[in-house]
Amino acid sequence: MTSRTHHMIRSQDECTCKRCHFKRNQVGTVSMVLPAKSVICMRSHVATFSMEDTTTIIALAIFLAGLAMLLFVCFSASIPGKSDTNSFNKILNLLGKTSRKIFSWKIFLISKSIVFDVLLQRRLYRRSRARWLIHSLIFVPFVFRFSWWIVALAASVWKPEWPAIWFMLDKSHSATAFLFDLTGIIIITGIPLACTRGVLKGSVQLRGLPGQDRLALGLVAGIVVVGFILAGTPIAMTAWRDEAEYAVAGYLISMLFSDSNLLA
Repeated sequence: MTSRTHHMIRSQDECTCKRCHFKRNQVGTVSMVLPAKSVICMRSHVATFSMEDTTTIIALAIFLAGLAMLLFVCFSASIPGKSDTNSFNKILNLLGKTSRKIFSWKIFLISKSIVFDVLLQRRLYRRSRARWLIHSLIFVPFVFRFSWWIVALAASVWKPEWPAIWFMLDKSHSATAFLFDLTGIIIITGIPLACTRGVLKGSVQLRGLPGQDRLALGLVAGIVVVGFILAGTPIAMTAWRDEAEYAVAGYLISMLFSDSNLLA
């Protein structure tokens, strides 16, 4: 069933809305609204520094616990020549060395390494171009989405009156919908290729590089697929906007939940 926009006059309370928007209704309308994108969504969506829903709080707690365990392992090591140094002094030593590197000419070498070795994965490219390409299909879309969020957030805070920036914050805008769906499709393309390559060349392990984490690949694929479904369902349950077809994957999924014959 497809529900079209009803063009009702908006009231000040929710009594009128509850006539249709309740659990197990017969109209096909939603009974709840997803929470706003929070801090854990920043890696791939335009989000805010908020954590009001239970899912975000639990996920953030797990992340912080893992980070604390990692730091515990890191600071359990000793500093050369200072075997009796406590954790507090280790932190001060680390901060001091980091600040000296940042405020020196070596910052240019560090920046160069971040661009070529982290973002462009130069070392992986030199060792295996096929693996670099497959990894880029998964990694680069996340970099693009995160960069999109950084630019949109900074511009909206620095110059909110600039109208050219607000399309980046509108997930329904044609450019935003197309680019975010395109990056999701690229990720979904890269994951099967990575799994296939892992099966075909499972016995070949490049020295100095980690093995394939199929659980992580499965989680990433599941997140992207759920994202497509969450994008397509509202399109099917409301009117198709003129820009809806630019969200390619979401638009096609919306047809599966509607009475459209366009997929036939």
